[in-house]
Amino acid sequence: MQEEKNNKTEIQEVLEIVNFIKDHAASQKSVDALADRVGSLETRVGGLETQVGGLEKKVDSLAVKMVTKEYLDDKLADLNGSLTLMMRKEDAKVRALIDKMEKKQVLSKEEMKAILSMEPFPQLAL
Repeated sequence: MQEEKNNKTEIQEVLEIVNFIKDHAASQKSVDALADRVGSLETRVGGLETQVGGLEKKVDSLAVKMVTKEYLDDKLADLNGSLTLMMRKEDAKVRALIDKMEKKQVLSKEEMKAILSMEPFPQLAL
């Protein structure tokens, strides 16, 4: 009798498990719907990967074209040197003009010294 009761209990437990599985198991329709959604997500992820690849190429091309601080510093130093050289040449012309004007007595010695002592390249009075 005890054995028969145990068998009924076991059968009842198995029936409960089967009913639970039947009630909660995925249907073919829900599995197909889930597969469609996964396929759609895969397509979207693939599109995002393509876009990210395009962005990487654009960033790389910008990095190649970008000016570095060292490059700018070098170019500014070159420009400064060129401007200084041009100003020195102009200063030589001004000195020559002042000498000629002093020789022709258009300028006095004091006026000549005052002009030559001006910036950007002052001459010391000798």
